This record gives sequence, C-alpha cells and structure tokens, in this order.
Amino acid sequence: MAHEWFDGTLVRASAQATRQNRLLIACIVAGSEDGNIQEKQTLEQLFSQSQILPVVSSRCLCILLETGTEQAAIFAKLFPSNTTPTIYLIHSSGNTMLAADNIEAETLLEHIQTRLAAVDSADKESKPDIAATPLPTPAPAAAEKHLDAHEAERYRRMLVKRRQQDAQRLRLVREDMKEDRKTYEMVHGRTKIIQTETVPVKAQETKAARLQFRASNGTTKTADFTRDTPFTEV
Repeated sequence: MAHEWFDGTLVRASAQATRQNRLLIACIVAGSEDGNIQEKQTLEQLFSQSQILPVVSSRCLCILLETGTEQAAIFAKLFPSNTTPTIYLIHSSGNTMLAADNIEAETLLEHIQTRLAAVDSADKESKPDIAATPLPTPAPAAAEKHLDAHEAERYRRMLVKRRQQDAQRLRLVREDMKEDRKTYEMVHGRTKIIQTETVPVKAQETKAARLQFRASNGTTKTADFTRDTPFTEV
C-alpha cells in the first residue's frame, strides 16, 4: 500500500489532526522549478516502507508543502527553514525537525514513536477543551486565507478603541466650547443679532452728458449734450 498525503490546506490538516488526536507531519520539498519531483519521491518511498507506513497511516496525518506556494509561506512563518526536504513532527507537547535527504527509516520511526508517546501522555493530562496541535484552528473558510486572524482581530479592536477615544475628545471639546460660550455671555451678555433690511437704491437718471473729443493733432474739446440731442449735432 502506497503512502497518501493529506489533500487540503495546512489549517484543515491541523484541525483534523487535533480532532483525531494524531501527530501532524509536515514535509517541505523544493518547488517544481527546483527538482521537487525527486524530493517528493524520496519522501514517498520513505513513508511507504513497511515499518513506517502502518504507524503513519493509523496515528499520523501527513501534508506535503512545496516551497514557493501559499501554504508553504504560511508554514514558514511558524517554522522558518531553508532546508529541503525537511520533515516536521508537530504537536503541542513538542516539535521535531528532521533533515530528510539522508534519513534512515529506523531513525524516522524512532522520532515518530517518541512524539506519539508524548501525544498519548498529553492527551491523558490535558483537559478536553485544550487543543492538541499548536497550529491555529479557526473556521476553515476564514482560516484558509488568514492564519493571522488573531492579529487582524487585535488590529480591529485597536481601531475601535481609537474611534472611541476620538469621539471622547470631540465630546470634551464641544463641552469646553459650550462652557466658554456661557462664560462669555455672563461677562459680556448675550450677543444680539441685529437684522437689517436692505433698501434697494434706484439709479438716478441723468439728463445731460459731457463728451470729450480728441483730434488727430492731439488737441481735445469738451462739450455738454442733453440726452435728447441728435447724433448729427454731436
């Protein structure tokens, strides 16, 4: 029987490992451009060996992450590493990182059994409401996009607090302005607003006009004309 990888996101794998009380095994391989096919085949052969496969199939949940992908980037924030292929054995009782390029099946099995013993011990001592896997397990629909939901919630609360503080400051400023207005009225009295009526002024009609004429030699001549004077007389 061949080894099978978990088909889903890192958060879903963490949630399922927690529910089923399994050891989460995350395997990191190089991206497709860096020869991950060979690394993936190496890991599949390692986990498919007869002494490892039964233990992994019954007590563990394995997920394969390729560097350069979104899921590998999320995992790198929790467990930074530049080495591939790498095997992580993850549980709240402790985590183990193994370089998987030359690891023997017996060595891997020994580490897995050690971590499984810690899983069983932690399960007996822990309360039912304590999660077994250290990875966050919020609602899958939201967690698939944001593993930092806690930080987002903290930022939202900070914004709400700032809005409340701004509203409080604005309220204090308005109260101060109101008190200042009352103090001014006590000293100077209430300000009266006088409304004035605008009376339109009718333009006066003129009966005569003075015109000035300038000749080509620069001399000028001024004369008064009535508004009824014909243009020919001007």
